[in-house]
Parts: sequence; C-alpha cells; structure tokens
Amino acid sequence: MPSEIAVVLELRDLVPGAPLRHSDPRRFLRAIGADPDATTKKAEILCGIGYAAYQTPLPPKWSEQVDVRGYVYFSCALRVDATWMHPLLASFRETLAFASDLVDDVLSAEDLDQAAASVQSYLQQVLDRAALELREWSGPHKADGCSDEFFYNENTKESTWESPLDVWQYDLYVRFWLLVQLLQELYDRQEAARGGSAGGTAAGPPPPPADAATPRFRSRTPRS
Repeated sequence: MPSEIAVVLELRDLVPGAPLRHSDPRRFLRAIGADPDATTKKAEILCGIGYAAYQTPLPPKWSEQVDVRGYVYFSCALRVDATWMHPLLASFRETLAFASDLVDDVLSAEDLDQAAASVQSYLQQVLDRAALELREWSGPHKADGCSDEFFYNENTKESTWESPLDVWQYDLYVRFWLLVQLLQELYDRQEAARGGSAGGTAAGPPPPPADAATPRFRSRTPRS
C-alpha cells in the first residue's frame, strides 16, 4: 500500500446495523454514481467500491424493511418517520464522486502516494465540516419526567433522539473504509501491471487509530 492513512475519528461503542439484503445491487450502484454496465477500467474500479458500499452495514439503529408492495424502505429506531432513501446515500454519492476524480488522476499519473495524500485531505475536510456542524448541537439532555436522552441544536431549535455525534462518527468511518478499499484496489492493479503480487482487499474495516480524536458536543445547557 502507499503511505499509511491516518484518519481522525473514533467509533466508541457504536454497533452498526445489518448489511443490505433486499435492495437491488445494480440499482444501488446507479443511485450512488457507479455504472454496473460500463466496461472501462475506471468503471470497474468504481463499481468495486460501489459494491463495498452496498455491503457496508447500515448505521446504528437503522434497518432495511420491505412494505406489502415489495418496496424497500429504511427505518431508524430513534425516529418516527421512515424513508425511501438509504441513510448514507448522500455520503456514498459524495465519496464516489471524489473517488472518480481520484481514479482519473491515478490512471494518468500512477502516483499512489499522492492519491493517499488526497484521500487524507478529503477526509480531513469532511471532519472539519462535521466539527463545524456539531458546534451547533449540545447534549445529551434529559426532559423532565423522562429518562431518555435527547440532543438540541441551538441554531435551528431542533431536538432529536439520535446523537449527531454518532451519526457523523459512523459516516466518517464508512468514508474512510471505502477509500481504503479504493487505494488497495489501485495498488493491486498497479502491482499486477508490474508483474508483482497483489495483496487483495481486506476482509473487514481496519480499526481506527488508537490515538484518534473526534469532535465533541458542548456540554452546557442549551438556551431557551
């Protein structure tokens, strides 16, 4: 592999949901920006990352459901409303768009060290975005007469049972894992072209760095 990637995140005690079982894989690939019918080298690489996204467990508390008509939808144990959209759809699309540009660069320049640096920079940008958004949230809090914890956004006056910190932590981890898979695939292809032995993709997500840091909530009580 090229230069080791250090990603700033921490999973804590999050327990992911189950992988997709009912969603159509090819339709899923198209939804996140991959083309399962294309035969170019780039398309093959992106589809590989797309399938890795398909196999990624849903975020904690989320599950895949099928209604009486056979349509797939998604529900969260901490939310009232269900949704037709995969909870990580936007993140998958954004990551695949970044991966598409990265593959173009690597296929033309074959510079995997630069690709690894680009991945690090991309993940840091997402982390900075998460930190900025989390500044608006405080919690957990407890309502009078209720033992359940909730979180409060001081800017939008929104409250939620779902921890925004946990949402961002899992989002970051998934992006990290998919891009590690991408770099491994690019490395294997480069080694194969040179006549070397490729290591193959890993069986599961690597653990985050032990010294990882993560954005935190402010602990003060929200303004009324």
